[in-house]
Amino acid sequence: MTQRKRAERAIPMDRRAFLRVAGRIRAPAVQRCVVTLQPVHSEIDGPFEIMFEAGERSGKEVVVEFEDVEPLPGEELDIGEVVAEEFALMLDPYPRAPGAALKQAGFGPGEAGSAPESEGKGDAATGSYRPFEVLATLKRNK
Repeated sequence: MTQRKRAERAIPMDRRAFLRVAGRIRAPAVQRCVVTLQPVHSEIDGPFEIMFEAGERSGKEVVVEFEDVEPLPGEELDIGEVVAEEFALMLDPYPRAPGAALKQAGFGPGEAGSAPESEGKGDAATGSYRPFEVLATLKRNK
């Protein structure tokens, strides 16, 4: 049985205080290949640092060394949510399985996903097609 662990810490803050959350994420990740939908395994390993501002903003601006300061949502901060967001940002937005190519999925020129040559919308010599002409044909046939 897995035990849940919880840590709580009260940090007193003035009217305007900053809270720095920094750490390192090391974790395995499994995503779907954007071409073949096969699982792609990777390792996430990277530092993160976020600065939160608590309290009310006054008319005076305080110079802070950090480029971005995020407002502290409420009186509590869910560190797990912060780490999950940073983990998601570290993931590859377009993971590909080794050797995966668009032609495998039928989306390259002259493949199953391109415009049919019989409709006269493509150039067989170059393998190119005009997608907007295909869309116009679909609209006319509607």
